Amino acid sequence: FGHLAQVTDEHHRSPMAQVVNIHEPQLFADMLKSYRSKETEKIEHGLSTTEVGLAVASFILGPAALTIPFAFVLSGWLALLAICLGMALMLLTAVMLGDVLEEVESRGRFDPSYGDVGELTFGEAFKPVFTVICTVEVFFVAIFFVIFIGQTLSATFGLDAEKVVWSAAALGVVVTLIPKRFFSILSVLGVFLTTVAVAAAVVSGVLLFPDRVADSQSLFGTVGLSGMLFGVSSTAVAVGDHAVFPGLYAAAQDRQCFQSGLVMGYAIFLCVVLVLCITTYAAFGVSLDAVVLTNIGEDAEGNPDGMMPNWVPVACNILLAVRTMVVIPNFMKPMITLLQETVIHFTNVDLSMPKDMETEFAMLKESPGKFMGRLALICLSFFICALCGDLLSDFISDLETLISSLFKSINVFIIPCWGYWTLCGRSLKGQPVKKCIILLLVLLGVVWGIFGTISAVSTIASGAKAAS
Repeated sequence: FGHLAQVTDEHHRSPMAQVVNIHEPQLFADMLKSYRSKETEKIEHGLSTTEVGLAVASFILGPAALTIPFAFVLSGWLALLAICLGMALMLLTAVMLGDVLEEVESRGRFDPSYGDVGELTFGEAFKPVFTVICTVEVFFVAIFFVIFIGQTLSATFGLDAEKVVWSAAALGVVVTLIPKRFFSILSVLGVFLTTVAVAAAVVSGVLLFPDRVADSQSLFGTVGLSGMLFGVSSTAVAVGDHAVFPGLYAAAQDRQCFQSGLVMGYAIFLCVVLVLCITTYAAFGVSLDAVVLTNIGEDAEGNPDGMMPNWVPVACNILLAVRTMVVIPNFMKPMITLLQETVIHFTNVDLSMPKDMETEFAMLKESPGKFMGRLALICLSFFICALCGDLLSDFISDLETLISSLFKSINVFIIPCWGYWTLCGRSLKGQPVKKCIILLLVLLGVVWGIFGTISAVSTIASGAKAAS
């Protein structure tokens, strides 16, 4: 509780003054009792360091990790530097976020959310802006996922990628209606499927050693230093999930367990990704595809090598497509909620689903009209997602750059760092080096956000113009 319990001559500047009148002893005592009760419960039942670490690793080790090897095609072995540097910077801001969350919690915001961090850092007026940023970010990730499914299955079965994107969106509507109790099982299955896919890609590369590997590897890759931007961007899409870390912080025993668990989870992810990237690039060289799964069972020239049964790459691509499909509904929820709030604003018709309901089908018996209205919102959300995925299906790597530059720069760098500067200013007194590092990280986020977004948008626009 620390500084909260200290009543000083400067109490008007104390965090406590913002949440409770220190001249009301009973209110203060009740708050202190509630806080200690929550802290005791967290320590007794919260996640340990190991549990937090495994949770972080399972969360970030997803489909986006299988696009990181393509960074080596663009920037060669320099991609190693981009990936490690990106991981280090994002881990640093994630650890800083733990300090910020503890400070927010000490100000009376129990189980603080990322919205609380943004609100206390930038003010109440920031709330709607933050809501839009987060909604659009996760919606773009959902678009990335349907394109990922399209690229994976079209390469495996020779299908039209755009048609697969529309089919994936249609199937996403069905998956969204699955009862919530099954999603925990599907999540565990998804992590297992991703691990199997990574192992299959590594084994496929190893089978080409020592005499059948490609000789097209280089230090600078096909585009040179500019290709490092994709290395950082693809890493950010995979691990820059700071907006959801507050939920993990709330489940951890304390801040130390949360921060140590972050280090463990990121370390596990880095080891897996480095093994995947180094092995596949050393084996396939510049013939690596945007999604490394499509290289399974191929030789260094992209032809079937006969070293691996034909069913293995097919099974891996199908399983990972299923794993990706399972998580899409979680990323579509904010967009569905936004449409739902829009309908309420203009028509006063409430299409929200009660929290105690596991699926929209439970609404069918009580209110068929409300069920049909909510189903229409879900279908509209996935229609917009599929339409965007269709238009951007040939630009999956540029879409990753856009997502990381436009959104991750805010959620990964600007909000955690400026939140630390604003809310944890006491710990910066007499530490000029730490102040400089934080300001440099904020500046990095701004520069990355501006130039990365311009680069991605211009590349997509040029590609679309050339295609037309």
